[in-house]
Amino acid sequence: CSRGVAADDDDFETEVVGESFRQLELRALDARIGIDVGGRRTFWARLRPDPQNPYDANAVAVLAADNGDPLGHLPRELAPFYQSRLHACGVTDVPAVLYGGSGRKTSLGVWLDLTSLNRTLGIVSSAAVVSSGV
Repeated sequence: CSRGVAADDDDFETEVVGESFRQLELRALDARIGIDVGGRRTFWARLRPDPQNPYDANAVAVLAADNGDPLGHLPRELAPFYQSRLHACGVTDVPAVLYGGSGRKTSLGVWLDLTSLNRTLGIVSSAAVVSSGV
């Protein structure tokens, strides 16, 4: 698996779920990260299989790569497909963007760019995983 592979298509296509339970961690992350040249709050997120998750044995946790704070999980429909492939390497870091936190969207959320990871794992796209019913 890849570690620290930069986003090469600048497409943050996968939304993290469960962020509503992690607002304290997301606000702390927001205070640590800067604004990139595109005006976005980008950072590295770590994906880690989470088979001990009490709600989903196929879960994949999304953590802040800099300190391991939990930020949420991959969506349930993607998790089994990625978890099985991530077991070989344990964890991998992917580009992520933080959004919200002001205006009408006061809670914070995270989107991931899985393009480089998908290429490494031989996945056409996250959307293809969902449409295949995996």
